[in-house]
Formats: sequence, C-alpha cells, structure tokens
Amino acid sequence: MRPRVSSLRVVVVTVALAVGLLVATATTDDTGILAGIVLFAAAGCAFAVPKLWGGIALAIGLPTLLVETVRGNPTAVIVLVIAALGAWIGSFVRRTLREERS
Repeated sequence: MRPRVSSLRVVVVTVALAVGLLVATATTDDTGILAGIVLFAAAGCAFAVPKLWGGIALAIGLPTLLVETVRGNPTAVIVLVIAALGAWIGSFVRRTLREERS
C-alpha cells in the first residue's frame, strides 16, 4: 500500500524546506531570532501535518546544519534539536486538541 501524498503535505514540506534554506543563508548574527524562527516554523508546520513532524524537523534543521558544518561550526547540530522540539510541540498540540474534541 502506497502512502498518501496530499497537496497539504507537499505544501507543508515545501514551506519547511524554504524556511530551512532561509535560516541557513541568513546573514545576521542574531542567533536568538533565528532559533525562534526555527522553533515556531517547525511547530506551525507540524501542527498542520502532525504525522510528519520528524520530516519537518529535518527539512528545517538540516540545511542550516550542513551550511554551518561546511563553514566550520559543527556545534550547529543544536538547530536540529530546536527544530525537532518545535515540530514535536506542534504535533503534540494538534493531537491533544483532536482528542479533546472527540
């Protein structure tokens, strides 16, 4: 059985990847703002499609990790943690709200 690919999933993963690329190529030194963007973007995308929270976290965090590792900053792995936390929170909130309505 093939997994269903809906247009919402494609849009959400595309937005997550765009945010990841935007953060990876940002030319600012304001790490707190970028961390907030990663956290809230991951939460919002995972709220829309809670079953894809892991893929969303990778789509947002992996571009930044790759760019920063090439630049010589291997401690940028924290961006994956922030993206995963945000995606998990978004997924958790959506599933909790769904259970309350039942």
